Amino acid sequence: MAILLYMSGPRPPKDSIFALAIVLVLGGTALLFLTTGAMPGPSRLWPMGIAAVGSVILYLGATRSLASAWLFFGTAFVLSSILLIIRGFLEWPLSWYWPLFMIVLGLSSLAPGWRRYRRPRAAYLVPAFSFVVLGAFFSLFSFDVIRFSFRRFFAEWWPVFFIAAGMVLLVLYFYNRTRFARTSGKETR
Repeated sequence: MAILLYMSGPRPPKDSIFALAIVLVLGGTALLFLTTGAMPGPSRLWPMGIAAVGSVILYLGATRSLASAWLFFGTAFVLSSILLIIRGFLEWPLSWYWPLFMIVLGLSSLAPGWRRYRRPRAAYLVPAFSFVVLGAFFSLFSFDVIRFSFRRFFAEWWPVFFIAAGMVLLVLYFYNRTRFARTSGKETR
């Protein structure tokens, strides 16, 4: 019997093995949190359910020829559940950690973008980078790294947005100029 299985060639792994692996990893992690006392009760373990759903969506998006949105949502669910589990340990109020979800959305858009284009492209890097930067910026106010209000900051520092927009336009100008020079074979002055 073993010889017949060996001679038939390799078989693709079954989806049930993946499902069992996810159940074992997440269930074991939840039980470890409870038995070590790291989480003060099972009521704080609900993000494990989000991680399980996200893992299944991510798996389906990665192994089937489904839309890139499956990868985005799967990654977003998994990263959000990690953030919520960390929040359960640290007991942060929502008013502190909401900007971190912007970072999660930015990071989640990298996987489907890479799958679609197979290389770095501005079409997915710019929005991803924007969400990460905005999330980090708002986190500075949420975690009181910047000690004054966002309204006061904006009232004093709004010209920075003009400077940033000008810098982005300069980078795009020189990038396009270099790209045009390479494709046309001419040197630009």
